[in-house]
Amino acid sequence: RQAKLYVDEVIVVDDGSQDKSHKLAEEAGATALRHHINLGKSCALKTGCEAALRRSADIIIFMDSDGQHRPEDLPRFIKALKDREADLVIGVRVGGDKMPLLRKGGNRLLEIMARLLFGISAKDIQSGYRGFRIESYPILRWSSKGYHADAEITIRAINHGLKCKEIFIQTIYNDPHKGMTILDGLGLIIQILIWKFTL
Repeated sequence: RQAKLYVDEVIVVDDGSQDKSHKLAEEAGATALRHHINLGKSCALKTGCEAALRRSADIIIFMDSDGQHRPEDLPRFIKALKDREADLVIGVRVGGDKMPLLRKGGNRLLEIMARLLFGISAKDIQSGYRGFRIESYPILRWSSKGYHADAEITIRAINHGLKCKEIFIQTIYNDPHKGMTILDGLGLIIQILIWKFTL
């Protein structure tokens, strides 16, 4: 409901949840799409993008649905993309004191690896709050699974010479245990090393 104040359409992808998420999203005014089984974040993002393409969207912005991202920040993403300040806009989480220590350390390690391996100066390559213009989608379209999509999108953008812009967003963690696990993080580190030679 809050996001609809700033955009033309909200698409919610229910990734196989067992509760009433799909119905509640529709009641709140969203276009609700549903995976009958859980396919993971990466597939959910692709489902949303393909739906946005069919609806002739000019801009796509990803938001997590757990309350971590503030809809009030949407106008800043939209302005940067409409004014062509960037092809990809990434929300950089600030307020590090609110971020779980392990996650903060993991993000820092990913930042260093991305800079050393790809020359990426982005401070938060794994942030899920990001947006791009629709013409960039074929370049950014990721092949990784799960939570690795955000990092791959960032690396693809840099590798193809797209212009990236970072905007600061508030750090909100309602559930410090949600999101990537330690194993997910280790898997992403290995995947980044592989991308150095394959992307």
